[in-house]
Amino acid sequence: MRYKNFKTKRNLKGLTSLDFFVSLSIFTVFISVFLAVAQIIIKFSSDYQGNIQGSPGTAADQHKIFVGFERLINVLSQPGFARKNIISITNNKSIKCTVDPSLYWGIPGEKIIFPTGYKICLSATPSAEANLNDLIGGSKAGIYVLHAIPEQTNSRYLPLRKIFCRPKPYC
Repeated sequence: MRYKNFKTKRNLKGLTSLDFFVSLSIFTVFISVFLAVAQIIIKFSSDYQGNIQGSPGTAADQHKIFVGFERLINVLSQPGFARKNIISITNNKSIKCTVDPSLYWGIPGEKIIFPTGYKICLSATPSAEANLNDLIGGSKAGIYVLHAIPEQTNSRYLPLRKIFCRPKPYC
């Protein structure tokens, strides 16, 4: 009976001003501590996915690399790009891996730009490309690999590769 009287006499009208300001100050302290800790973690983390040297992030870099790979493959896989040029690129260690394949490999057309921090490499596989007369006679086309090798390997910069066949009409 006493409990019932106590409940009916209690007046519940919400927060008082004091309760509101105490809860607001606790919330403000929590948010400021959270932001301070987050800034410290970002400052000392080398794997931050944000704007590093003008780059928008790992996913955007990988997309840009694969788009560049496709543009390179469109040129390199054509019979018009001479087999001797491909062999000279894959055998010459000074131009096999480069930051500007358009310039060093003699790729015609608009310059292909890759993200900073990567070298683009072209390497041959054991499936060597036959000369044109052998290809017409039924020999197999050559298989090549394009690599994007990062200057430093971590979660921010990952190595990528793409395999392609050339010359395209014989693949």
